[in-house]
Amino acid sequence: AYILAELRREAAALSPSPRIGHYRSAGGVEVDIVIEDARGQCVAIEVKATHSLGEKHYSGLKDLQAGLGERFACGVVIYGGRERLRFGERLWAVGVG
Repeated sequence: AYILAELRREAAALSPSPRIGHYRSAGGVEVDIVIEDARGQCVAIEVKATHSLGEKHYSGLKDLQAGLGERFACGVVIYGGRERLRFGERLWAVGVG
């Protein structure tokens, strides 16, 4: 909730303001936060409380990336670990622990 609130605050200061929402596929795959700019480019963010990551933590980002194609700018998993990891093209994990 904190990360989303901060993103909304920062977005409100921009002109034009990006749209902030979430993603849920028909199959139930989800992404916590999707930020879309005026050109249709999207940044996707997952927030995980875990200290270690597995393939399941990336599934929503990969699903969204496949659906958006070139409109998918990047995806980030923010998690409780300490490492920064690349787990695919335009996909990263950033530890905040």
